[in-house]
Amino acid sequence: MFTILTSHLYAQHPVLIGVKGGLNFSTFQGKDAGIYQFKPGLKGGVFFERLFSNRFGVQLEGILAEKGAKFGSTIARVSGTTRITYLEFPILLLYRVSMQNGVEGDLLT
Repeated sequence: MFTILTSHLYAQHPVLIGVKGGLNFSTFQGKDAGIYQFKPGLKGGVFFERLFSNRFGVQLEGILAEKGAKFGSTIARVSGTTRITYLEFPILLLYRVSMQNGVEGDLLT
């Protein structure tokens, strides 16, 4: 996913609010799932990030995601697409790592 628009609000520690969007590839797997292929779907929503210190924070998201799979059989001559739309609310814990050369990384759990 990529961030489309962000806005900074400053208090004691920065608050980041933005919009996310991207492409999702999903399929069905399992013992009885049959033969399914990946189906692309759209994914987008908003996020709210709050840092409690220079290293720790939390990110709350509201995401609308399309998931599903394509299926088909040349023997039975059947094909189709299954699409399921999910509303997801992930809560991510952030640990920010900063190095001296300006490189930063986040650990999302």
